[in-house]
Amino acid sequence: MFLGGAMEKLKVAPEIEQFYEFKGAADTFKQKGYTAPNATAMTALATSVWTHSLADIAADRKIDPVTLRALLEASPYQAQQASDLKLVDRLGYPEEAAAAAEKLAGGKLVPIDDYHRSLGNGGAVIAVVGGEGDIVTGGGGPADLLSVGTPVFASDRISEQLLDIAEDTSINAVVFRVDSGGGSAIASDQIWNAVKKVQASGKKVVVSMGSMAASGGYYVSASADSIIANRSTITGSIGVFGGKFAIADGLRQFGINPDSVTVGGEFASAYSTEKLTPNQRTRLLEGLQATYDRFTGIVAEGRKLPLQQVQEVARGRVWSGEDALKIGLVNKTGDFITALEEARTLAGFKPEDGMDIRLNIHRSSPFQLLTSTLMQAKAGGATEAQIAQALGAVVGRQRAQTLISQLRQLGDPAGVRLWSPPMLERYAANP
Repeated sequence: MFLGGAMEKLKVAPEIEQFYEFKGAADTFKQKGYTAPNATAMTALATSVWTHSLADIAADRKIDPVTLRALLEASPYQAQQASDLKLVDRLGYPEEAAAAAEKLAGGKLVPIDDYHRSLGNGGAVIAVVGGEGDIVTGGGGPADLLSVGTPVFASDRISEQLLDIAEDTSINAVVFRVDSGGGSAIASDQIWNAVKKVQASGKKVVVSMGSMAASGGYYVSASADSIIANRSTITGSIGVFGGKFAIADGLRQFGINPDSVTVGGEFASAYSTEKLTPNQRTRLLEGLQATYDRFTGIVAEGRKLPLQQVQEVARGRVWSGEDALKIGLVNKTGDFITALEEARTLAGFKPEDGMDIRLNIHRSSPFQLLTSTLMQAKAGGATEAQIAQALGAVVGRQRAQTLISQLRQLGDPAGVRLWSPPMLERYAANP
C-alpha cells in the first residue's frame, strides 16, 4: 500500500530522508508505487525464492523442473487433478494422514505438547540466544494482551543475555538467532557491542537468520564469526532513514492551527509539525550520513570486505539469503541446525563430540502473558480457569492448559531444571 497520493490530499509532507535509493521503508508514505530501484530489488528477491523453490520441489516430487514450472504456473488445481499430476501422493482426511505418518515412522504419533527432545548429550556447550521482531531500546516492556503475537527485540534484554554468556566460562560458543526487519540504530549498536564482548571473551558467535535479518537485523549480525541464512531469508537493507511527518498544513484544513515558540537554536523545532527548514534538513542528513558510515564500517570490518565493496551493495537493498551468499553478506545457507553444527566446529569440537544446548530465547508471547497473569492470580486476581479461558481464545484450549501446566512447574524450583519456549520458523510472504 503506497500512501503518497493520500499524503498529497491530506497536505501531509513526509519529511523523510533515506540512504540510499533501495531503502524503501519511507516509500510507503512518499510514493504512489514502486520506484524503479525497489521494483528491481523486489523482482530479484521474488525470482531468487521462486527459482530455488522450483528446484527443491522438482527434486522432492521427482518431476522435471521445466514440467513442474509449467504445472505450477497453470495452477491452482482441484484435489484430484493435483493427485493425477503427482503434486500430491494421495487424497484423504487428517486421520488417514496420521496413519500414513505412523506407518512411515513405525510407531505412534506423539502430540507436540508431549514431545520433549533431549537437549544435550555432552561435548560442546552451545548457548542459544536471540530475538524476534522490531529492535527497540530498553527492556521491551511487560507483556500484556495487546503485545501477544508482536514480539520485540529489546536491546537491554538481549545485551544482558549476551554479556552473561561472555562471563560464563562453561560455554564454548554461541548461536545468535536473529529474526528482525530492523528498528532503532542505537539499540542495534548496543546489541552489536554485546556480541563483540562475547567474542572478546574467546567464544565464537554464529548468527542463525530466520525469515528476516535486515537493516538493524543485519547490523547486529555483522560481526559474527559466521552467518547462516536460510536461502529465502530476507537480509541486507544496509542503509538508514529518518525524519518526520509535517502535518501542520493538513491540520490547518480542519481549522487546527499549530503554533509554537522556540528557544535553544533552530534545530530545537526540527521535530515540530512544520516542514523542515533548509538548515534543519542539512543537520538531519548529516546525522543520517554518520549512522550510515558507521553501519557500513561495521559491515566491512565484520565481513572482512573492502569498504568500497560494501558500499556498492549497501544502498538499502534487500537480498535473499541465497543471493546474499554470492555477495559475501553471509557465510552459508542453512537452517538452525546448520548454525549449531557450525558453532560446534568453530569451538574446536568434532561431530562425534556431541553438544549441550543452553536455550535463552526471549519472545513477547503468550508464555510471558501467562507467567505474569499467574502471578496476579496467586495474589488474589483471576482464577486459573479464567486464565485458561482467556488464553484459550488466543492459543487454543489444549495449548493453554499445557502452558499452565508447564508454568505451574516453574513455580517449584525443584521441579524443573531447564525450560524454554519452542522456536518456530516464520516465513514472510513479502518484506
